[in-house]
Formats: sequence, structure tokens, C-alpha cells
Amino acid sequence: MRALLIDADPSAAHAVARMLASSGIIADQTSSGEGALKLAQRGSYDVILLDPRLPDTDGYAVLARIHTAVDTPVLVLACSAQTQARALAAGAADCMVKPFERKDLAARLRALSQARHVGIPAAAD
Repeated sequence: MRALLIDADPSAAHAVARMLASSGIIADQTSSGEGALKLAQRGSYDVILLDPRLPDTDGYAVLARIHTAVDTPVLVLACSAQTQARALAAGAADCMVKPFERKDLAARLRALSQARHVGIPAAAD
């Protein structure tokens, strides 16, 4: 499985990438919204992980643009209870609050990828 990891915090991105690698998920990483859009459109990802706190742009705007540009489910990381609705409204397929367990993250990513490949919509529009 291939994932795109969008996170502006290098230490957090490194920790998540290690979690993914230990679960057999290969992740490309970027820390910018514009970089994320380019990679999402060029890459062939099964899932996208996004921490919406980005330095160069509003992460929810990036999420909305990714949602309209590609048919790849996006899992938003670091959602608080207050921001889950905003993430889902912008096109997120799911949200996870940090901190999370590796096995839980891997299970959600696999479920999102499988739902995509069998034609189940990842998020309601």
C-alpha cells in the first residue's frame, strides 16, 4: 500500500512514517500544501494522511482541493472533537485524534483503501 503523508512537523511525520513502514505501508512525505496537491495529483496513492496545520496554506482548503482533484480517501490526523466536522465537511474520509496506536492507524488505512477499491464512497458529499 502507498500513502501520502502531509505533516508540517518533521518529528511527527517521521514517527508516523515509521509506524506506517512497520505495517508495510510505504509513505511519501511533504510538509507543504502546494507540494501535497502536486504529489496527490501525480502519485498513485491508496490513501492520504493529512495534519491540517500547514505553514503555507489552510490545511482544510488543501483537503477540499485534494478531495475534488483525486479519488483517494484522506484520513485527517490531529482532529479534535471540535474539528472533526470541519474535516469531514471538507472531504475527509475519516479522522483520528493524536496520539494513536500503530495498529489502529494501519487498520483504518487498510479499511479506507479497501472501501475505495470495492467502490464504497469514502465520504458523503
